[in-house]
Amino acid sequence: MIIRSVRLKNIKSYGTGAADEGITVAFEPGVNRIAGRNGHGKSSLIEAIGYALFLAQPDFAENFAVDTYFLRNGTKEGEIDVTFEHHGIVHRIERGVGKASKRRTKVIDLADESISAEGDKEVENFLCQLLGFPTGKNLTEVFTKLVGVKQGRLTRPFDSKGAEARRFFEPLFDVAIFKECHDRLKPAKDQFNGRLGEARERKAGIDQKITDRADSKEMLGLAEATIKQQLGDSETARKGRAGAKVSKEEQEKLRQAHTDTERHRNDAKNELRLATNQHTTAKERFAESESAVAIAKATLPAHETYVEAEKQVTELEKKRVARDGLKDRRSAAETERKGHQAGADAARSQSETFTRQQKEKSTELEKKDRELAALDTRLSNSKLTSENAAKSFSAADQLHSELQIWISSLPGITKRIREDAHAIARLHREVSAWKPESLKAAEEANEQATASLKNANTKLTKTRERQTTLKGQLDQIAGGVCPFLKESCQQFDAQKVQSDLSAMEQEITDGAKLLADCEQAAEEASKTFDTLKEARAQLPPKQESLAAESLDLGEELQALLPQEITDAVGKLRPWDERIDSLPGALSVPEAIRPEDVARLQESATEFTDKADEWWQRVDEFFGEREASQQKAVQERNRAEQNLEQLQELKDGLAKEVKHLAEDAQAKLVNAQKLDGEAAESRKTVEALDQQLKAHASLDNDLTAQRERLDTHRTAHEKHLQAKGLAGALEDRRQSVADAETKRQAADEKLKSEEQKFTAADQAFDPEALRKAVEDYEAKSIAVATMVEKLKHAKEAKTQADKRFEEWKTASKELAEVEGEIRRLDAAIEITDLARKVLQNAAPTVAQHLCDRIAGRAQILFNQINPDPIELAWDAKQYSVRIVPGDRRFAMLSGGEQTKLALALTLAMIEEFGGLRFCIFDEPTYGVDADSRQKLADAIIEAQAAANLEQLLLVSHDDAFEGKIEHAILLNKTAQAGSLVSVQG
Repeated sequence: MIIRSVRLKNIKSYGTGAADEGITVAFEPGVNRIAGRNGHGKSSLIEAIGYALFLAQPDFAENFAVDTYFLRNGTKEGEIDVTFEHHGIVHRIERGVGKASKRRTKVIDLADESISAEGDKEVENFLCQLLGFPTGKNLTEVFTKLVGVKQGRLTRPFDSKGAEARRFFEPLFDVAIFKECHDRLKPAKDQFNGRLGEARERKAGIDQKITDRADSKEMLGLAEATIKQQLGDSETARKGRAGAKVSKEEQEKLRQAHTDTERHRNDAKNELRLATNQHTTAKERFAESESAVAIAKATLPAHETYVEAEKQVTELEKKRVARDGLKDRRSAAETERKGHQAGADAARSQSETFTRQQKEKSTELEKKDRELAALDTRLSNSKLTSENAAKSFSAADQLHSELQIWISSLPGITKRIREDAHAIARLHREVSAWKPESLKAAEEANEQATASLKNANTKLTKTRERQTTLKGQLDQIAGGVCPFLKESCQQFDAQKVQSDLSAMEQEITDGAKLLADCEQAAEEASKTFDTLKEARAQLPPKQESLAAESLDLGEELQALLPQEITDAVGKLRPWDERIDSLPGALSVPEAIRPEDVARLQESATEFTDKADEWWQRVDEFFGEREASQQKAVQERNRAEQNLEQLQELKDGLAKEVKHLAEDAQAKLVNAQKLDGEAAESRKTVEALDQQLKAHASLDNDLTAQRERLDTHRTAHEKHLQAKGLAGALEDRRQSVADAETKRQAADEKLKSEEQKFTAADQAFDPEALRKAVEDYEAKSIAVATMVEKLKHAKEAKTQADKRFEEWKTASKELAEVEGEIRRLDAAIEITDLARKVLQNAAPTVAQHLCDRIAGRAQILFNQINPDPIELAWDAKQYSVRIVPGDRRFAMLSGGEQTKLALALTLAMIEEFGGLRFCIFDEPTYGVDADSRQKLADAIIEAQAAANLEQLLLVSHDDAFEGKIEHAILLNKTAQAGSLVSVQG
């Protein structure tokens, strides 16, 4: 894979760029060096690539929201574009940053600008498929741990203790899945065991149910015979009820006819009353229209006068609107004239002011020019001295940083030494305290307690089943009545069943107490047995851990004073003669015995205390020199800032002088233009005054016509009101005639309905209806009685059916539960086998991967290191050893550690991704000056040896100068942010 370019907009120190399109950084195949001072955007580029292309969020101890971390201060949205090539196809991935961003994540195929994927989930799936990773989590793991390792973390995984190393490598190797599957199968086995116990309890219950329902088929036959007899009796009763129902319905029809005719007669009375009222109202409305005709005739002259005056007012209002428009135009023209005149006067005044200011700024400009020349001369004379002092302090600062990192690591190393010592003592006690015979005794006790619990549980279950059966029988025979014949029978003795039930309740109480005691005993025995099994299983790992902890302790003791720290102190002492030599390092034996641990721990603590006292003095001396250096730098920076400010002031004054001269001339021209416009406005005012003379009598004419309107308004309104009523005269005359016709028809209808009601009243007899209803109700009660008897007979048959079906179901369930018991036994056996296979597979797979990666790394290391070695990588503790010397990683020099970490990292990149792409962030960090050049050469050689298509190298020191063709120099300013200063 090759990164072609990265475009950032409003991301951390990167702004919007000159064209508001962000900042684009281009890369080439092979080795690319990214340089620049701290804080100028080098790491931001790498983090953007990881976030956009590998789904990796920034990794810090403190939690940051991505929107907060990536966005430039003061902005609400940003953009990240990464253009990359993979297998000859070029894509661009686009991501938006910030809650305000509306930009959707997408991947674009640059061959035809088509969208290959859009949306976070679809893009994640596309990248995984394209780059050959099963999930987005694997893609992120490879970037954070291999491809884009952060500054200072390259060697850390190979120099870690066993537990920490396993946490780092096992997710990469994907071997933790074996242990996870092994552990996840334990609940499955427990579930199978639980289901097996439940199945055996179900079998006991089913056996009891089959025994209790053995007579169900015989009882079903008796119930069917009873139902047959009851059906015949019910049919006879239903026929008698049907005849009584016919008689009752005939009498109810006569009653309904009587009710309907009475209702129709009452409706006819209401219709006659309504028609009479409508006739009276119609006559009153006709009289009202006759009166309105006379009023309309009397008010007609006044109405016509009012209409004529209204027309005159409308015409005069139009003339008034025209006159008011002329007045408005005259007022506007006068205002415009005054404005032009005032503007001309103001422009001439401003021109004089600008001319005076121009002379003052010219004098000030000459003064600033003299000050600038003097300050520039002084800075040029002191430049060489300042650069030499800064270079000397920078070298000392690098050594001071290395020592500070070392001194800050001592408490952690001392703490790990103390933890290792405690762990060795604890493991030594636990390994020595193990007694094999205690496990066998616990196993026998656990088996005996489990058998007792099973017997108690089975006995209690059977007793409860019998109790349930007896309770059902007691409910059925309460009162000595047969549940099938519904008659008294001496065979059903409820008192005897109740006595048996009481005795069984006491038996259940005793059984429950015994079961609780057995459960407690079984739980205690199981806990004891599990604890001892766990202790036995942990014995070999504890023995391995004891050996590993001893090795770790030796490594930590060696790490107290690395050779590079001694070298750094030797280089720093000539810079300040007050710095003393380091305290002497302690002697570490090749094999550490448990009895030596306390003495070694005490010696390590004493060395740490002395080193800390030494560092306090050194740090104090350095602080004094640093303050002096900072003071000198600050003074020069202030002088340089003053120089820049003077230059800016000079340039600004020159521009002001020019602008003031131009502004003065522009104001004079503007004043002359405004004088001409004022004269034109004066002519417009005089013309409008002439037009207004024609409208002098308009207001008097309007007043006269409005007085005519007021005089005739009342008569005009009466005429309009009467005219409407008079127009309805003929319609109301017809309404009177129609109302009389309706009243006569309603009177005839009432007479007809009176005759029908009289006939229905004579035909209806209430007494005959009462007798028919009583006869029907009596026969219905007889039918209901027979239905109830049939219902009881059917319920008895349903109960018999249910018992018979339960017997058949129980017989079927018995075969099923026996098959389930056989399947569960087989499942438990298979689960045990699978757990053993998984447990044995994990170490083998991990070691196979370690051997394969170590083989590739050995070839790479031997190509970049002058002395060939043989490399072995143990998968138990992930500890690295090399031959000759059987040395562990912590025993190598700093340069060898970095080279070996490079080789192993490149080998793993090839193993887990095949990307042939890598990023090294400050790989020479913490390496002395002599070793930096060698390490830089080794990195260039490693890139070629690993056949990487592209290597992005972040570095601001000069170790790579002249070794890399394509270099990118980043420079940051307060206004524009990070920019590409040099790219080539």
